[in-house]
Amino acid sequence: MNPKVLLLSFFLIFAQTTAFAQNLADVQKRGVLRVGFENNYPPFEMDGKDGDVGFDVEIAKGFARELGVKAEFFDIEWDNLLPSLDNGSVDMVISAMTITTERREKADFSSPYFVSGQAILLNRSKASAIKSFRDLNTPSVHIIEKQGTFADGFVKTFFSKAKITVIDTKEDDIVNMVANKQADVFVYDLPYLAIAALQDKERLSLIDIPFTYEPFGAAFKRGSTLKKPMDNYIAKIKANGEYDKLYRYWFLSTDWLAQKAQK
Repeated sequence: MNPKVLLLSFFLIFAQTTAFAQNLADVQKRGVLRVGFENNYPPFEMDGKDGDVGFDVEIAKGFARELGVKAEFFDIEWDNLLPSLDNGSVDMVISAMTITTERREKADFSSPYFVSGQAILLNRSKASAIKSFRDLNTPSVHIIEKQGTFADGFVKTFFSKAKITVIDTKEDDIVNMVANKQADVFVYDLPYLAIAALQDKERLSLIDIPFTYEPFGAAFKRGSTLKKPMDNYIAKIKANGEYDKLYRYWFLSTDWLAQKAQK
């Protein structure tokens, strides 16, 4: 056989193997569902005293059990989450990720497993001046955002007159910057900001009326046969009460704080 043809055949076989590596049959054969997330977004995902914990972690573990496999988690920087599906590093991404048109071009998303919205966390000293999102679009307001998130693009579009700082760091770091008056406002997902405000009532204030609709979905490589089983799993736990139980624990109580690793 022509060496060039042989080499081409090898690469075609390799590409096909890689493409199917994130499908249902392969995951079940391996016995492990490889899950990518950025592990610093309580109460969705965080370091626990005995490993990874959080709402997303429980959803992923439950899905893995449904498939008859174990879940293995990989902490990946936000901007590399969807690329990790394409390069075969993980089978699924679940990281409080909003389903958007742009992201749908890069990955297949499950049906929404959670609906969030943007809210406003501010330094308490600004509470009298900032009452709603209508007060943000002015040069006197300093908004800080996490790079690559839905809020990053949203703020640039709708609050372009404000002073905007975008940084590539963890959400906890941005919360601390607002608490320390290095910025006035952090626009982000309501569930996360609610917990942050609860933990630092002296320095932080929350405007807890969301002004966007943001469905969160689990992401899979385009064409993956894992998407439909995930859709079925989400529908199942919403119907049998398991989802409500998880929601009450992670969002309507602070009992989970006892699981969080102390840094």
